[in-house]
Amino acid sequence: MENNDAYIIRRVIDGDTGSYRTLMERYSQQVFSLVVKIVSIEDDAEEITQDVFVKAYRNLSKFDFRSSFSTWLFRIAYNEAITHTRRKRVEGIPLDETMINNLSDSQVDVFLESDNPRLAALPEAIESLSVDERALITFHYFEGLPLKEIANMMHIGESAAKVRLMRTRKKLYLLINKLSDKYE
Repeated sequence: MENNDAYIIRRVIDGDTGSYRTLMERYSQQVFSLVVKIVSIEDDAEEITQDVFVKAYRNLSKFDFRSSFSTWLFRIAYNEAITHTRRKRVEGIPLDETMINNLSDSQVDVFLESDNPRLAALPEAIESLSVDERALITFHYFEGLPLKEIANMMHIGESAAKVRLMRTRKKLYLLINKLSDKYE
């Protein structure tokens, strides 16, 4: 029971502030990993990760236990990373909406799940996405979070998260093909 997040949170709220270290140790690498994939600069990600834990600590009494602590913490991390990135006004490469809409889901699935040498452009393509799209890809594919949890963190409905994920996969397909000349 002492290892349970809810138990630790209650102890911290009751005055055992040292117990917060357990939560920090448990989640710091995951928070950093999420943040760095959104902001792309490790030094910024380290600073934001610290800010996330400070903000979570200050607001711990507002945690309502309706979601897991990790979901709540990742939502804070997402919001902090998005705010930081938007302040720097870093946005992705715009693509023709018609091209995105004309791609079939199966065409994108087959390509992204293949061992095509053009996929070497995937990291650069991800960096070219908007900050929200990068976060969506990071949460779903790199962190393995379910769409329901991602939707909750991003303050959107689960069906909207699913639609955005498929649309982002289509954008990745187009970006990879646009950038892949460098990798061939």
